[in-house]
Amino acid sequence: MKAIIFAGGTGTRLWPLSRKKSPKQFEKIIDGHSTLQIMANLVKQVTKPDQIYISTSYLYEQNIKEQLPDVPNQNIIIEPVRKDTGPAVAYVTYFLSQLKPDDPIVILWGDHVIKKQKNFAKALLKAESIIKENPDQLIFIGQRPRYPATTLGWIRTGKVLDSAVPYLLEFEKFVEKPDQTTAEKYMAEGDYAWNLGYFVTSPRFIMNLVKKYARDIFDLAVKAYSVHKDFNKFSKVFSEMPEISIDYAVLEKLPSKSAYVIVEDLGWTDVGTWESLKSALEDRTDDNVTSGDVLLEDCKDTLVYNFAKNKLIVAVDLEDIVIVDANDALLVAKKSSASKIKNVVKLLSESKYDKLT
Repeated sequence: MKAIIFAGGTGTRLWPLSRKKSPKQFEKIIDGHSTLQIMANLVKQVTKPDQIYISTSYLYEQNIKEQLPDVPNQNIIIEPVRKDTGPAVAYVTYFLSQLKPDDPIVILWGDHVIKKQKNFAKALLKAESIIKENPDQLIFIGQRPRYPATTLGWIRTGKVLDSAVPYLLEFEKFVEKPDQTTAEKYMAEGDYAWNLGYFVTSPRFIMNLVKKYARDIFDLAVKAYSVHKDFNKFSKVFSEMPEISIDYAVLEKLPSKSAYVIVEDLGWTDVGTWESLKSALEDRTDDNVTSGDVLLEDCKDTLVYNFAKNKLIVAVDLEDIVIVDANDALLVAKKSSASKIKNVVKLLSESKYDKLT
């Protein structure tokens, strides 16, 4: 199975660590490893390094080579212009369709953390076996909901097709991010999974879907591939792509009979904010999470990351706080307000502090 890990985002909500030149997926924030390295190492449990492909911006090619030296250089697929996940997925899958169009592929994201790696490996292998038998199918891999999340999309599932762990169920439809009441209803009913954006299929099948539901993206992906060795021409063609997610462009139009869902407890977290990073690392909500030279006294539910050398951070009587010292910038915020950091980065980019973004 070929694994495609997308690693081209900027991650502004993890500022001041995540910057344009070195976004969050490359920063070594978990036990000395980046989330990209963690995901790649996880995938190596089910496939070989030469079957791992990384889709990224041309700005980050060197980052990939340094962090994943066992992934062949030709497996780094460059996006010359950022155009959301629709064009990105379409181009990569067309690229792979020129190699072995019916071989199983899995779409993954380089800024996620999965704690229960054995469960994830089993889910991937089960999905791979299904696609080998039927390449004209798509298998979503969903997280069994841990709480009534309002910041995630959900998948409504149908009847159980295989009760062996991990469970295989019918796919019914995607549902948008729900409000709190609706999310609690989904939890109570039990016929839903969190949509992680992970799926296993064949390159030919996904490209047939793109051709059917997003013909403009398909035509431009084909054209971009034909000139990809000429960066200027490649950039010009790719810049004509519409800016749209793969969900809106294709997957939400997918007939239910063309997909299944594997639902498993993966211990999944999208490390998009300092709050979600803390959630990925803590055992209990009240736990403190620290990195670097930090001394806490009577603090709880607090994250302190100190990347400054020869400096000690001392905090007393704090709760629900994030402190991040990145040498040239210091962030202090309520943990529950960390999502506002994206707005702060926008303000910085429009000021004399743009170099800090």
